[in-house]
Amino acid sequence: MSGIPFSADMVIANLEGRKDMTRRVVTPSRYMRKYAVDRWGGMTVIELNNAAATAAQVGINQIAAGNETWPWPCPYGKPGDTTYGKEALIPTFAGGVEAIMYAADKSFVTTNGAYHVWQWKVRTLPSIFMPRFLSRLALIIREVRVERLLAITDGDARREGFADREHFLAYWDKLNGKRGFESKVNPWVWVIGYEVE
Repeated sequence: MSGIPFSADMVIANLEGRKDMTRRVVTPSRYMRKYAVDRWGGMTVIELNNAAATAAQVGINQIAAGNETWPWPCPYGKPGDTTYGKEALIPTFAGGVEAIMYAADKSFVTTNGAYHVWQWKVRTLPSIFMPRFLSRLALIIREVRVERLLAITDGDARREGFADREHFLAYWDKLNGKRGFESKVNPWVWVIGYEVE
């Protein structure tokens, strides 16, 4: 597992204890793509998403039935796994060195009171590239399921860190609309419930 990236707002929600669930688009792995292409021929991204998610749901059901050979588990882990939250990092000067800060709340990244030195040739390190040893969010996965995005309830939206479903969907569209997965497409999503350690 390579961790779960979060936007700055969602990092803060995690730190404040307002978030213990996330949704991620089911994107076909190369194995899923090969299976879908071999079985159904050429498909659009959305069609592949739907086929892969359907296959993934079947896989979850098979795993629940005791079939451990299913090749397409959730890429973020399964219940009981420990993973980590990834967030953007930025450089700043402290103690005469170019140190690292978490972009979400501008706090320093330290270990035993010592600053970590900025080591990248970019001005912001996006969350997807954050190394695990710099993470402050240890996550224990408690539940994993696959469902359509619009199946989200107000209760789940609150677990996502939002007041209600409408606020969640507006934020989803802001983050995922340009990728072709806006809420009106109603993509299949991994629903991952976790506990922040």
